[in-house]
Amino acid sequence: MAYSSETLFSVLNDLHSGSNAWAIKARLVRLYKQPSFANKNELGSVEMVIHDQEGVRIHVTMRPYIYEKFKKFLFEGDVYIIKNFFVIENRNTWRTTNNMQKLAFYRASHMSPYEDAAFPRHMYNITPLDQLQHDQDIDVTLLRDVMGRVVSYQKPFEGLKSRRMDFRIQDAE
Repeated sequence: MAYSSETLFSVLNDLHSGSNAWAIKARLVRLYKQPSFANKNELGSVEMVIHDQEGVRIHVTMRPYIYEKFKKFLFEGDVYIIKNFFVIENRNTWRTTNNMQKLAFYRASHMSPYEDAAFPRHMYNITPLDQLQHDQDIDVTLLRDVMGRVVSYQKPFEGLKSRRMDFRIQDAE
């Protein structure tokens, strides 16, 4: 399907539940695969973070059978036209964006690459390290981008449901 520069797209801040007839233009920031809870060797869902032309980010989720339609052309950093999706409450334990909503794809969802050299590139949302250390009201459920150099680390250890590693990073300050 061809799109022209006159086509109107919604921005992420305008989206709300109650309709699935949205059309947005967005850049894919991150894409990762989530294993099934029942079987860690099976794909449970594909998760993405996208941003619109205003830099607003939102989480996107899709089932494996939906991902099959799009996987050949999904690349981090590329811009897409996205249509026909549900806007739902973001109830994830760990949130990838500060947006309290997320997008859920279904069978009629459509996503196609779109060439737009002028589309903004907000690939990172860096949180300063001193804010993480000193802000008492920080949302610990929100995943964050940080930038620094690893100055020390401990050997990885396995918990009941996860594998973790403690490390210390230092920024330019």
